[in-house]
Amino acid sequence: MRWHETHTGMFGIWSDVSKQFVFGIQEPSKTKAWNALFNKIGNNARKWRFNVRPIRKRDAHMFKQGLIVNEKRSELIGNNKRC
Repeated sequence: MRWHETHTGMFGIWSDVSKQFVFGIQEPSKTKAWNALFNKIGNNARKWRFNVRPIRKRDAHMFKQGLIVNEKRSELIGNNKRC
């Protein structure tokens, strides 16, 4: 599978300790995901265990509120399919 086919267009906070997405953060950019993490837990966001990763469709089970798919990203993928 290619990266752009499975990516939802959203970024989340990955924990290297628990090997899953944490805090239910789904944002359209890496910077917005970091800012959401800082707003949620404060200065503890600087710990080494947290990383920003793109959310794939197969990671949907890690989000209680459901997976948010960036519609603009989906339209781009649908219009630019390569053979």
